[in-house]
Amino acid sequence: MTSEGAIVSPERLDEMKSAIHSFLAKSNVYDSIRDIVDTYVSENKDSAIQADSPSDIMRIIKEKGILNELVSKLKSGPGLAPSKKSKQFAFVEGECYLHARLTGGRAFVDNVDLMPSALKNYSLFVCVHFGSQRFRSSPTNCSTDPKFDDDFLFNIEASSLGYSSSDLIEVPYPLHIAVFRESKLDNVAELLGENMCDWRKVLRSNFLSLTIELCGRNAGVPAGIVELQLELLPGSKTQYSENEISSRLEKQRLAILTADREFLLYARRWWSEYQSARETHKDRKVKVFASTSNGRMVPVTHFVSPMQAECHLSSPLDAARFVSLFKVLNEHSETPLQSIENETGSGWLSASVFLSQRQGSQCNHATLLCSLLLGFSLDAFCAMGTSRNGNVVMFVVTLS
Repeated sequence: MTSEGAIVSPERLDEMKSAIHSFLAKSNVYDSIRDIVDTYVSENKDSAIQADSPSDIMRIIKEKGILNELVSKLKSGPGLAPSKKSKQFAFVEGECYLHARLTGGRAFVDNVDLMPSALKNYSLFVCVHFGSQRFRSSPTNCSTDPKFDDDFLFNIEASSLGYSSSDLIEVPYPLHIAVFRESKLDNVAELLGENMCDWRKVLRSNFLSLTIELCGRNAGVPAGIVELQLELLPGSKTQYSENEISSRLEKQRLAILTADREFLLYARRWWSEYQSARETHKDRKVKVFASTSNGRMVPVTHFVSPMQAECHLSSPLDAARFVSLFKVLNEHSETPLQSIENETGSGWLSASVFLSQRQGSQCNHATLLCSLLLGFSLDAFCAMGTSRNGNVVMFVVTLS
């Protein structure tokens, strides 16, 4: 049955177009778009941005927050419900903060195969990790298009790294975004997708709107999309051009690639010398490299660093008890560890992902426990060997 309300006459349509045009003109949206596009094109002459391309223009104005500002003005209009108020944060004088706001999610294909009756047993949440700070969003209903709506405030901690508020571009920490599906029955979660976001692009205008594609189990196919807004608070007086930010990020990326390449060459030389030193060394369990959950091959030391809990863990025994509560997966895995190459199976998890999942392999348990024991100033190491039945195992030892 056709609804009469769904039919709009040409005259009414012209009135609506005229009202929208008048609103945009009064809100100076047209002028803002022209200024931003002209500035962007002039500062990025070598890019493929076209000033007459609707898709390019939409991407630019979305990044600069014009769409969100326009929606806020519409919601605050007469007769409409007031827009959601931003949280009031307490700032420490001299510190700079990164305000991250989740505005939605879509295309989480891993939830398509779940029956409607099973969806109620799961929820989705987002974990955002930056430097030494980690936040978790409120759980939302499990669906292909989850309604993420949360915000977090990160202290950039530039002063602790020896940088001033005018040198924020030197802070190397990336913003790690991960989405998990949590089982309400088992009280464990699984990683659906994750990605790294370089927040320093916000230094251009103090505001940035991003669409982040998450990497999941299927390579080349996004596991989902998260809409994210970044804002620099209270606002940096030093702003960088697009070219300055891009060149600095590219320089640091090349430095990381060079360091990785040099370490790989060093590790191969060391491995050859180690095996030739004694015949028995060829059978020892040695692990130099491991792959992360997103496929990058890194030294195993990447997963171990001193970690101090802010509360509840008051002794090394508490730390050991805490780690033992996490579920062990693939307990009898026969992953080859006597090589400098990374394994072809699932990657090692970062501490942030492991804590969010509350389950992982014995390697994840060992690296987390070792990091916590190092936080108590113990001389702790991750060790590898074989059990009585011949399975490869990983454990933690402390020296006194």
